[in-house]
Amino acid sequence: MSSKLRVDSIVPVDGVPTGGGGGIIQVVTTQSTTAAGVNVAQNTFTNLSAINCTITPKSANSKILISGLMTGEGNKHDVSWTYKIMKSVAGGSDADILVGDSGGNRIRCLCPFPAGHYNDDQDSSPVFASFSHLLDSPSYSVGQSIEYKFMIHCINSGAVWSINGTNGGSDTTDYERSASYMTLMEVSA
Repeated sequence: MSSKLRVDSIVPVDGVPTGGGGGIIQVVTTQSTTAAGVNVAQNTFTNLSAINCTITPKSANSKILISGLMTGEGNKHDVSWTYKIMKSVAGGSDADILVGDSGGNRIRCLCPFPAGHYNDDQDSSPVFASFSHLLDSPSYSVGQSIEYKFMIHCINSGAVWSINGTNGGSDTTDYERSASYMTLMEVSA
């Protein structure tokens, strides 16, 4: 004989902590290992769709815990690049998850990329963007899907981002291939 436990929500004995949630209801992830170049228009956030991740919450009022890693190399100086995470509920318009406050002409982003180039090298020195434990409280109806998107931005014209690889194509150990992912966890409210 086997038993199954099915619940719509898991709440800790002492209640849900302020600003947090209870247990994990489901986990979804998107992984990408394919190297590809993406044109990035100057001063425009561009979606790196290879690691977009979609979740359809099973419960009302759930929160979504977001984490991920995006690797690659831009053809412009590393300090020219920034990124953020956006969401779209039921195919609607995109909305920022967490960005800095507005301040004149400053770019509102989650984070700039770390400077990872060697000797001003934009050919064989990939960098990474890591984000974890972003807790989103989306507004949705049960049954609606929520797509989370990794958005990249460059202040220079003619920008190309090579996800999961380097800009240079040499088949040597100096030109790494890597992987990127995004993971979403539905957390009970």
